[in-house]
Amino acid sequence: MQQMGRVVMKKKTHALKSSAGQLTWTESFYFPLALDQSFLLSVKLYSRRSVRRKHYLGQVHLGFDSPTQEAAEQWRDSMSHPEKVVAVWHRLNGS
Repeated sequence: MQQMGRVVMKKKTHALKSSAGQLTWTESFYFPLALDQSFLLSVKLYSRRSVRRKHYLGQVHLGFDSPTQEAAEQWRDSMSHPEKVVAVWHRLNGS
C-alpha cells in the first residue's frame, strides 16, 4: 500500500501451487484507509521455482488513479462498499 509514493504497509500471502494453471487465493486483507486520502494498492505476483529463487511475473495497481479503467472502477466500488467481497481478474503489467 502506497501513499504519496511511499510504502506505508505491506502484507504477504501464502505460497500456492497451481492446479491446471489456475490459482485461487482465499485470504482477506484489511487496510485502514481514510476516505479523504489517496492510496495506491500494488499487487505483485512472483513465481517460486525453487526454495530460494523468486521470479517476478508482474503487478497490478489499484486506486483512484489506476492506469486501467477496470482497476479504477474496482477501487471505487470497493471504497463505496467496504464489506463487499470482490473477485476480479486483472492483466499484470511488467513494471
